Amino acid sequence: MNITAQICGLALLTIIIIFYHRGQRLALSPHKVFNLILIISTICITLDILSVVAICNIDTFPYILVVTICKMYLLSLVSEGSIALIYSFSDIYHSKRQLMRSSMAVGISTLIIDLIIIISPINIVVEKEVQYTEGPAVIATYLGVVSFIFFNLIFIFIKRKQIYPRRRMVIYMWLSIWITAAIVQFINNRLLLVGFAVVIGIAIIYIRLENPEYYIDKNTGFFNQQSFYNYVNHLYENGNKFSLMITNISRDQKDNMDLTAEQNIFYKMAEYVQKIKDVYPFKISDSQIILMFTSNDGIREKIYDILKFYDEIGTRYEAGRGDVNYVFVPDDTVANDASELMQLINYAHVSNNSDTLGNYIVADNDALTAIRKRKEISLLMSKAIEGDRIEVFYQPIYNTTKKKFSCAEALVRMRDEDRELIPPGMFIPLSESNGMIVKIGEIVFEKTCKFITDNELYKLGVDYIEVNLSVVQCAQPDLADRFIQIMDKYKINPKNINLEITESASMSTKKYLLENMQKLIDYGVHFSLDDFGTGQSNLNYIVDMPVDIVKFDKDMINAYFVNDKARHVMTAAMNMIKGMELEIVSEGIETKEQLNKMEDLGIDYIQGFYFSKPLSPEEYIKFLKNANN
Repeated sequence: MNITAQICGLALLTIIIIFYHRGQRLALSPHKVFNLILIISTICITLDILSVVAICNIDTFPYILVVTICKMYLLSLVSEGSIALIYSFSDIYHSKRQLMRSSMAVGISTLIIDLIIIISPINIVVEKEVQYTEGPAVIATYLGVVSFIFFNLIFIFIKRKQIYPRRRMVIYMWLSIWITAAIVQFINNRLLLVGFAVVIGIAIIYIRLENPEYYIDKNTGFFNQQSFYNYVNHLYENGNKFSLMITNISRDQKDNMDLTAEQNIFYKMAEYVQKIKDVYPFKISDSQIILMFTSNDGIREKIYDILKFYDEIGTRYEAGRGDVNYVFVPDDTVANDASELMQLINYAHVSNNSDTLGNYIVADNDALTAIRKRKEISLLMSKAIEGDRIEVFYQPIYNTTKKKFSCAEALVRMRDEDRELIPPGMFIPLSESNGMIVKIGEIVFEKTCKFITDNELYKLGVDYIEVNLSVVQCAQPDLADRFIQIMDKYKINPKNINLEITESASMSTKKYLLENMQKLIDYGVHFSLDDFGTGQSNLNYIVDMPVDIVKFDKDMINAYFVNDKARHVMTAAMNMIKGMELEIVSEGIETKEQLNKMEDLGIDYIQGFYFSKPLSPEEYIKFLKNANN
């Protein structure tokens, strides 16, 4: 009997089935269809073997039984071709409705071909060492299978941009092997290759696409990040409900843990969580674990038990709850897909806008609204940078000694596509968190330098312009080099520039800040400490910073006029700063009374709406000509 290839194929298929069903899997459409492929392929190759056995024993078995087995084998080949097409559909049509509709169309086509095979005659050939079938039923089978394969290839080509590239290539390989074997067997019926070729294709699919190990984190047994995205999008497509609990291990804590402790923590988490019903665990990164709850039954108790267990193992391995942050997403409707959901999770992790209790954060619709607003503003900033809609306004600063406006603070402004000004509070905090402030800050500095040069401000009595440095800018190692290049480009006298740093910036980025400051000071630039009284430092910190000017914050000035304690604190601070031979700027002056008092105290510079709001470049030039002449 010529069944060597089929037996080898059946053995290989059995091994694939054993390994496939030993691994953890998510209920994704391609996985479900692949499971059907394994079942149908097993039936197909088994019927292939039985048909050969029946033909070889045609004198012993009833003829009608032999024909029935042979035709069942042909029908299974058609089913194999149809399920291969549905497998391709499953990668494109994620919703059950779409997949079901497409599968029904394929099923109807399969039923028609099956009816033709059933009513068509079949010829059974038995030679010395070769047994095979031929005739109209066989031809109908080949035409049906080839039609499915051909349509499958066309479908994949048309939808190539929507299909995962690796999946596209693997399906191409599977179908190519299959159709090659079918052509060879059609030409030479003595070579029974189709069944074995189908199994070889399945082995390729298993290795490259459907191997459960591909979707599992090997250290923990959790599903990995790719599984999370695939499964969440699958749930959204099909309208399935779920909720999430995200565990974020702080980077500082991870740096303090040795590798063994970290592995033990993840292992214990995995061991515990995998025993809980209706919970799927995902390891997104070395610092983030996500638990997905597909049922709300007893969810509060489950979360409480999980947090309690995490506490216990955290304490055991010196990684207590104070080093771990938990984000709970109670309702999947807060996002539309996996990508938006991850943005929500990451935003909630760093935001104070969500309801929080210690290190447990609830990410809800308010957080999602904030995310979408952030995305809109981020896009607006990008377009503003590209469209040269980042502008610089200047707020005049009065010199109490010279009795004129000898300097100004450069303030960033941004316009939308309709050229309307956007409030700074809407985009500056976001630009600092997403890093765009580096580009914006450089634009502001360059435009300020160009403005100084083009208008020869020194002729209008201006000694220097103050430019703010953000916390993010201060962390850039090459800040000084870039700013020096810009000043050289516009032939700026470095004494015409004063860079403002904040107390929080100097505290959090001190190393790079001091290096940049020293390089710029050597070049000739001066520095001031902005918003004194609102940051993290104290008076002693000024001793360590090479600044020439200290700016008193508006809130500190206002407190001076309404609070005796604040008055004493500010007076003491002013005397100490003066004793260090530094100059002082008072911000936020809005009344004549405040101005007179600051002058009486000996404040060097006065800034505020009493004199002027921030002005456009043209308005500022006009203001100087009127005020300083």
